[in-house]
This record gives sequence, structure tokens and C-alpha cells, in this order.
Amino acid sequence: MENQTNHNEELERINKEIEAELLSEDKSETLNEKKQFLTAKFIVTLIIAIIMLAGVVKLFF
Repeated sequence: MENQTNHNEELERINKEIEAELLSEDKSETLNEKKQFLTAKFIVTLIIAIIMLAGVVKLFF
């Protein structure tokens, strides 16, 4: 029984350490990742629009 209690205490300690690490994560890193994704998404959308526009121009000329 004592072994089970020690095991549970160890799991709780590890869980608290993980929670502390997650809370201490820099919030700006998440924001920068989001900005990078939006920038990449914008560039891909722009390239697709240019290709479509080139196809329409080629169709009429």
C-alpha cells in the first residue's frame, strides 16, 4: 500500500512539473507560429490566384 502511495505522489509531482513547464511557455512563440502560418497561407493563395489569372488571360489572348 505504501508503494502505491509513493507511486501516486511521484506521478503528481511529475504532473505538476509538466504543468509548470506548459504555463511558463512563451506566449509570443505561439503568436509567431500563427503569423508564419498566415503568411504562408497568404503567399500560397496569392500564387494560386496569379496562376488562375494567367490562365484566364491566356484563354482570351
